[in-house]
Amino acid sequence: MKKIIFLMIMVIAASIVFSLGIAPAMRITVVQGENTIYEALEANFTGDPTLGASPLQVQFTDKSVGEPTSWAWYFGDESFEKPWTKMTRGAEWRTRRGHTSVVMADGSIVLMGGFDGPHRLSDVWRSTDQGTSWKRMVSFAPWSGRRDHASVALPDGSILLMGGFDTHVRNDIWRSMDQGATWTLITAAAEWAARRNFSTAVLPDASIVVMGGFDGASRLNDVWRSTNNGATWTQMTNNALWTGRDGHSSIALPDNSIVLIGGFDFTSYPHHLNDVWRSTDLGVNWTLMTDDPSWEGRFQHTSVLLPDNSILLIGGAGYALRNDIWRSHDHGKSWIQVTSAAKWTERMSHTSVMLHDGSIVLMGGTDNFDRNDVWRSTDLGATWEQMNTAIPWTAKSKHSSVVLPDGSIVIMGGFYFRDVFRRQNDVWRSPDGGITWSLMTVYAEWTKRSGHSSVALADGSILLMGGFDDNWRNDVWRSMDQGATWTQVTDSAEWLGRHAHSSVILPDGDIVLMGGSSPAPQNDVWHSSDQGASWVQVSPAAPWAPRYDHTSVALPDGSIVLMGGYDGASRCNDVWLSTDKGTNWTQMTPVADWTARLQHISVALPDGSILLIGGFDGSDRNDVWRSTDQGTTWTQTTETAPWTARSGHTSVVLLDGRIILIGGDYNDGGFKHLNDVWQLETARSAEKNPLHTYHAPGNYSVTLQVHDPAGFSAIIKEGYITVTDPKPTPEPPDPDGFELFLPMILK
Repeated sequence: MKKIIFLMIMVIAASIVFSLGIAPAMRITVVQGENTIYEALEANFTGDPTLGASPLQVQFTDKSVGEPTSWAWYFGDESFEKPWTKMTRGAEWRTRRGHTSVVMADGSIVLMGGFDGPHRLSDVWRSTDQGTSWKRMVSFAPWSGRRDHASVALPDGSILLMGGFDTHVRNDIWRSMDQGATWTLITAAAEWAARRNFSTAVLPDASIVVMGGFDGASRLNDVWRSTNNGATWTQMTNNALWTGRDGHSSIALPDNSIVLIGGFDFTSYPHHLNDVWRSTDLGVNWTLMTDDPSWEGRFQHTSVLLPDNSILLIGGAGYALRNDIWRSHDHGKSWIQVTSAAKWTERMSHTSVMLHDGSIVLMGGTDNFDRNDVWRSTDLGATWEQMNTAIPWTAKSKHSSVVLPDGSIVIMGGFYFRDVFRRQNDVWRSPDGGITWSLMTVYAEWTKRSGHSSVALADGSILLMGGFDDNWRNDVWRSMDQGATWTQVTDSAEWLGRHAHSSVILPDGDIVLMGGSSPAPQNDVWHSSDQGASWVQVSPAAPWAPRYDHTSVALPDGSIVLMGGYDGASRCNDVWLSTDKGTNWTQMTPVADWTARLQHISVALPDGSILLIGGFDGSDRNDVWRSTDQGTTWTQTTETAPWTARSGHTSVVLLDGRIILIGGDYNDGGFKHLNDVWQLETARSAEKNPLHTYHAPGNYSVTLQVHDPAGFSAIIKEGYITVTDPKPTPEPPDPDGFELFLPMILK
């Protein structure tokens, strides 16, 4: 087999095309194998006709040199009113662990409370389609936000929620008669001691049994039973034969017996238990079924009862997190492994339920990162289907992202909040517009950081600059393999260490870095023409106020537009333009139409327009604004996008003109991070030779961007289409003024 080597060569200005003010386009040439060179890609097109009255139908024809594989057309009359599409998501509820879930008589699933990192939750969600989509029943139930509680579905269709931890261990009991929408307090203090991480079972006679748990000081082995929906409780035993424990699971069998499985006992060794016990007298007495099953000791696993009365044990944590599944046909005495590694990640503190159709649904949990993915098995746990497309990387903000010449997206670093702010140096790549992601490295060679910037170079490499890792950094790193490995270009660039700055790459490959926090706000501008190895200060003090958390874009003509940010005292909404690589600046507007803000994003589209998206103006925003005149004036294209209002997010423009919005954070009474991905299509057509109709009179610039596996090329023809007023409709003849002329015949 012939070995193929790809050599990426940057060709500066070799394929820059000009036509009526066309912007330059970066071009990559690929040399393959033995001197086999792809034909250079050069965008071009024609339209017929280019002049006419409204409505004017124009046939556009691609005349590009080379063999483009995709086309993105902008006809100049775009309204940008297409809806945003969520590319990938977890469930509608936040990532969490320590929650509970039950199956209702109608087959729906109800999920309650839990812990998302910084907060204990009291929200309730319901799914009627096996976990694919979820409806919020209540944002804040009357019971306190909590984790490690228990809940059961009773035969009358009500739900009981019991105990848990909300800064203190609890023993209150709440009941909902309407699938979790409203709740009534049954008792503020049940007879059993307040506790968390206990187990419950509903017996065939509708009585409820509570077993073990942790009361904040010790692990318990008592058993309690209620025959009146949790209003009062009777102690069945204060000292069961099994040791005090928490994080165990229990199952009620159809014969009225109870099976208790595993858990955690700090006083024993090993602490992670794998014993199985059974009671046939409502929890008074217990028989050891096995203390040496085939599976390793574990806690915070789940177990479900299958239609054939066998028991399934799912995941959990012992000396390591697990995603194995085991099955017992004899009340827990012996076990057979169903799978050693399910498709979902190893985890603990998840929940699982069995639906009426015999399928099993697993929800959330933690695999060192809290999750909100949902999985379903229809073959008793052997194989699993993901019911939603969850993001594998941690919700984050202040990360960076780039688009590579092959159209893939790479995101780098950032930070998230879990009790404290935690920075990251992980790198992820998506080849399909953000739908699926591959981990390139868990720990890059650069330190964990946030507020850095990054650019993609023409040769496909990535440059990462500065940021904050408890110190303000001025190092520069480069990856030649899509973020998998990194080489330090310089450990101390000429500019001060900083974060929350902005940087752009120009059409000629030069890089410009602007402003930031060092920690004082900065307004210096630096330029590198050697891929970040050395830097020249082109402006020590630009005319715009020192600032950070601003944005900047490079337009197709090589000019730079800088927008908004924070100057240390107030948020800004001024816009500045530089046409000489950051040396000199012109104020385009002192007060843009959008509110003064920081931590927004902005992108330059192939047609030369700018989109500004979201940010923080005192509140998180999800509005979208567009400028077609280098930032002088702005039109709001979307007042309220469907994605959560946010700041600290990133965005990239794919080669086909799609905008991808990634992550960020928001505050709704608590600081929360996001890991959702959204897409907005901006091109009017992706056809090779589209037919387009102009309805409004005016002059229209037309843009075509084409790309192939090697890169892209774009062309803008300014004022290419002229549409005049509609032709007047001829007046019909007046029947009252109609004259008839007949020939005169003379004899």
